[in-house]
Amino acid sequence: MMALLMDYKDKKKDKQRMEREVEDELRKSFHDNEDDEDDPEMEFALRQSRQQHEFDYYHGAYNRDRSSHYVERGTNLPPPLHRSTSVHDVENSRSRNVAMQPTSTPAARLRAREVQMEKDCPKKKQMKLGTGWLKKAKKELTKAFGNWMIDTNQAFRSIESPYTNPLMETIREYPNVRAPLAYDIADVFLPEECKKMKEYIKSFAPVWNERGVTIMCDGWQGPTNMHIINFLVYSARGTVFHKSVDATDVYKKDANYYFRLMKKVVEEVGEERVVRIVTDNEAAMKAAGKQMMEAFPHLYWTACAAHCLGLLLEDLGNLKNIDPVMKKAKKISQFIYHYRWAINYMKEFTGGRELARPGITRFATQFVMLESVVRHKTALQDMFDSTRWISSRYGQMTDPLAVKVRELLSKNPSSSTASFWNKADEILKLQEPILKVLKLVDGDHQPTMGFIYEAMERCKLAIKRDCPYYKTYWKMIDKRWNFQLHTDLHAAGNISY
Repeated sequence: MMALLMDYKDKKKDKQRMEREVEDELRKSFHDNEDDEDDPEMEFALRQSRQQHEFDYYHGAYNRDRSSHYVERGTNLPPPLHRSTSVHDVENSRSRNVAMQPTSTPAARLRAREVQMEKDCPKKKQMKLGTGWLKKAKKELTKAFGNWMIDTNQAFRSIESPYTNPLMETIREYPNVRAPLAYDIADVFLPEECKKMKEYIKSFAPVWNERGVTIMCDGWQGPTNMHIINFLVYSARGTVFHKSVDATDVYKKDANYYFRLMKKVVEEVGEERVVRIVTDNEAAMKAAGKQMMEAFPHLYWTACAAHCLGLLLEDLGNLKNIDPVMKKAKKISQFIYHYRWAINYMKEFTGGRELARPGITRFATQFVMLESVVRHKTALQDMFDSTRWISSRYGQMTDPLAVKVRELLSKNPSSSTASFWNKADEILKLQEPILKVLKLVDGDHQPTMGFIYEAMERCKLAIKRDCPYYKTYWKMIDKRWNFQLHTDLHAAGNISY
């Protein structure tokens, strides 16, 4: 700041010195030329030029900066845009006015001095036109949206909705209209949108009539024991929601109850359009599916492939050589995730990654957890062997769970610990092909009926290549496959594929 102040004082002294030199030169020229000695116009022009230069120098920059932020009459409208005047423009305008004057005259030399002093003035970077107003508008808009979202308990990601900008455009188009009431949204707008959506679903009819549809029945039960059954209609054009049934208060959810629900949905969609019904593997659902096949001979019932593979993983997890390994790996995860400090400290060794990750099904989650423990084995061993962990209260715990986990993650393992890690590696070779098929059938990218046969065959070949006791696992896979997934519809899809 002091350097800028000293520089400003030096520039001011230079300016005063140049003005004195110009005045002396002018006085000398006036004495040399008797005709100009009593010329009042020259004296007036000199005095006016000096005053104008001082005004531009001291007040010009301040007025320009102030005008760029000035809001006329207290409104929020941006100020009118004007073309800024540069030194080049000043020089050009002045040159146009004196183009025919001789350059040796005192007035010409004075103007040249003024231009040079204007160029030597300290330059200040000019703010882009409208930048200040845009920042203020963005701040006010963010504040308004933020207050509304916090007050109505909206998710912050909802601001990224594709309907946000159209909403602002509509408000800008009708600025004097107040926001609608809850009644306008719930009782007027929503029924109209429902009607439009039904008209849109009717446009699927040509595809449904030509290719047929699949009815998907998905049951859901929340933490409050609320039981919801959703029905969706899948076709080559896409999946649409049909309806939802609240079965919370139904006392007896047997095969007859599910059969009545499915039959009603088939009749609503059109029985000539429905080719297949997909449900989970619950006994009542399976019995209702068989009743549907008897009532509608052209219709097939099939179990959900993802649920079948989840049950297959449950069968494998109950084997005597797999269950103990899964339980030991689960102890490692339980101990670490029981303490917040241990979780944060673990992430320093795993690169911020978690051990427990949700899987597609409940049984798949256990195998995914085992895979994560094996992958981060070295990181977990380094964590339990670090000085900070050993000196902490968690590293000095003596309860059975802490002692067991410390033994499993020791860098000098016993024979039983080494056997645990060897068996865990073998289980991963078994689970990996099955999890790949599970992710395939649970995805939404493309229909999987055409290649589910080939996917299961490749899964069995991979198990045979990596597992010495593959025949035992093959029998369990075939049992689930032949009992629940082996249908004529799947076979026909495989041939057409």
